[in-house]
Amino acid sequence: MKSKKEAVLNVGSEKLTLVVIDEKYPTSIVYELCKEYAGFQNGQFFEKHELFSVLSSMIQECEAAIFSKLESILVGVPGEFTITVIKDIQTQLSQTRRKIYPKDAHELLLNAASEVPDGFIPINASPIFYILDSSEKTLNPEGSYAQYLGAKVSLVLCEKYFTDLFSNIFESIGRDIEYTSTLLAETMFLLPHTARDRGAFLLDVGYISSSLAYSKGDGILFSKSFSLGGGYIAADLMQLLDIPYEHAYILKSKINLNLNPMNSDMYYISVNDGNYAYSIKKVNEIAAERILDICSYVKQAINLLPYNIPEFTTLYLTGSGFDNVIGSREMLSKIIEMNVEIVGPSLIQYDKLSYAALSSLLSLKRSQIKVRFGSKIKSYLRNKFRRS
Repeated sequence: MKSKKEAVLNVGSEKLTLVVIDEKYPTSIVYELCKEYAGFQNGQFFEKHELFSVLSSMIQECEAAIFSKLESILVGVPGEFTITVIKDIQTQLSQTRRKIYPKDAHELLLNAASEVPDGFIPINASPIFYILDSSEKTLNPEGSYAQYLGAKVSLVLCEKYFTDLFSNIFESIGRDIEYTSTLLAETMFLLPHTARDRGAFLLDVGYISSSLAYSKGDGILFSKSFSLGGGYIAADLMQLLDIPYEHAYILKSKINLNLNPMNSDMYYISVNDGNYAYSIKKVNEIAAERILDICSYVKQAINLLPYNIPEFTTLYLTGSGFDNVIGSREMLSKIIEMNVEIVGPSLIQYDKLSYAALSSLLSLKRSQIKVRFGSKIKSYLRNKFRRS
């Protein structure tokens, strides 16, 4: 019997990336396709018609290459199109204390998503912690005994603007899709569970979009996204130095903010067989100003957190935006007054910071194939993150 081919789609602010894996051999990559497109900003896609044509062509090209139809596609929803809602919920299991089974925890998470604000669809439900008989807290209730089971549940809600747009696109080409929060996938598969148990920040600085999450247990307590990223560093270099964007994009990867350059010191780059030199001092001044701007937004977002955070909480930094910009981590740490550690994916094929989102979505898809968790739930809420 022919094995099924499944895929993940990472919707970045610069590129769309489709990766196909085999149901029987999920650790192997069958096919990968990446295409640039107009992207999105402030929660709106720039060119909807282009998005449709690019996605359609990607599916056609992919299926022609693998000689098979994609059975299902997991679409990662960027942080700009999601909000996080926290709910406290409790249910009575029986008239007396009894053993708690997996379905009890599953149903509790689903019940938490029964009512959501207009204009949103629940795509993820995950526990911050469970409560047994209104007193004992636990991260895994299965096997325990209780009469009442409660939980503080983190819901990730996606704007219907996004789901309507993507559902229409994929329905028109006859393909099944499901949604998940990219930020939650990154939180679950990039951060050590010990860090999440204490409480930790994850910051994904992307191309022109960045997202911050504060997580605890297996869920996100708070999230905030804003339309700024590493692409703005290159754009500033292009504009202020009056150079082609291609030069600016390469220059960004050369930046070392820890240098103390002389006026005569230069960054050297090669573009289309030509060699060019740009003042390190000028380039660093421009880059530092934009990085300061991004870091200030992060600090403002952290200040909006409605929870007390433990002393010595760490912010984990990932994404392509600050990748290879030496000194950006130190600048961020100084501005937010917090320890900052760089965290990247561990998958061999996708171990760069720029692959953080894609790698996390792949890890989720592989875990789905392994256990088929939630496959019988006939709703958008297929991805319920929780530890086993």
